[in-house]
Amino acid sequence: MKKKKLREEIVFFHLFGSLLTSGINLVQALSYLADFDFSQGLRDVANEWLKTVNEGTPLSSAPNIKDNFAPWIIDMIKIGEESGQLDIMCLRISECLEVYENYMT
Repeated sequence: MKKKKLREEIVFFHLFGSLLTSGINLVQALSYLADFDFSQGLRDVANEWLKTVNEGTPLSSAPNIKDNFAPWIIDMIKIGEESGQLDIMCLRISECLEVYENYMT
């Protein structure tokens, strides 16, 4: 994974988890992510997730998720959704990616 893409994913999941932890609802948090200054790829992910959630489908079942994230990230998102702790799982994903980034440098 490229360093810039990895750093961007760390920020993406940290921001997502922080927004949810602060009490912002899922739809609004995804709207913020879609408008944030991320690469077009991550903004597209947020927009696709927003569409998916508005259709009543879980994030972990979004059509583009397998193209953009590793299977362990998808599993953690699914666990977060099922347990009602998506905010915590997003923060954990961010932490795991940061550990990986530190290991690779």
